[in-house]
Amino acid sequence: MKKIRIIRSENILSELVTFGETFRIGLPYEDVVKNADLKKFGISDVFKENEAQTPIPAGPRTKANLKGMYVRQQPEVKEETLRHIKYKKKNGTKVEFDRIYNMYKKILLDRLNVSFKFMKDEDGIEFIVSDVLVFNDEFANSKKNTHIINLFLEVFGNYEVIRENLSYFIKTDAPFEREVLPSGERLDDRNFHEFIEFAERSIKERDRKPLIERANVMKEFAPIVRKAPGLNGYLAFIFEEKGIVAAESIRENNATYFFKLQDYEDNLMKDKQEVLNNKLMLKRFYHSQDDRWEKKIRKFLNQH
Repeated sequence: MKKIRIIRSENILSELVTFGETFRIGLPYEDVVKNADLKKFGISDVFKENEAQTPIPAGPRTKANLKGMYVRQQPEVKEETLRHIKYKKKNGTKVEFDRIYNMYKKILLDRLNVSFKFMKDEDGIEFIVSDVLVFNDEFANSKKNTHIINLFLEVFGNYEVIRENLSYFIKTDAPFEREVLPSGERLDDRNFHEFIEFAERSIKERDRKPLIERANVMKEFAPIVRKAPGLNGYLAFIFEEKGIVAAESIRENNATYFFKLQDYEDNLMKDKQEVLNNKLMLKRFYHSQDDRWEKKIRKFLNQH
């Protein structure tokens, strides 16, 4: 999400995060290292797992991070402030007087001293992230969330709202429990444009094209497409006649998991590591840059 800065984090978080839910602000490290300002802010251009680094004060947000910042007191209160005005006109005449201003009373927020953390997700993908945050309506907490987003914007020029375990929220206009296409409608050539529209409004740009290409293979077998329950960052391609479901990651360079239709919802509600350790899936196919994934998927679906 590329902006210069934001005013209210609540407006952004409310579209992705449930009230009271925890989250992080972060970015994939491969995106971070492309930023030319890393040295300016004292951030390492080498990934250092589990290390935390505090940006040096080289801009307004990083300075506020160490020195604190003044914000309007809540509820808002105005107070009279006496200011002495002194200046010189162009003709050399000196002007000096006192003026009373009605100004909003401000308070100094704590010096947050926020650090960026180097972490890997369960697939080994490198991230730089904030501490765990929470979305609620407490004034100080909302200001902290806003500050951290603006800190990412100043240092990295971008940010993502991600889950505590570093998986992605998927933004969509429809509830995740409903089908991506109209209820019961199967993905095929006639409505594939609707899936593309869903991807364009819901999926990050860099992951969008690979996902559409994988869905293009799946549509040959006319699945119903839903948001996968429980398993974050996955779509469920349901092949009712075959009695199987593909949990397809929205992220590139991940994997496709196949489950039995009869118990796929229960299995997808489990942690991914539990699914892997107990081999609850029928099959797993890693994404590939060549046509190996496509050939394996077609072969597997043709066999069922």
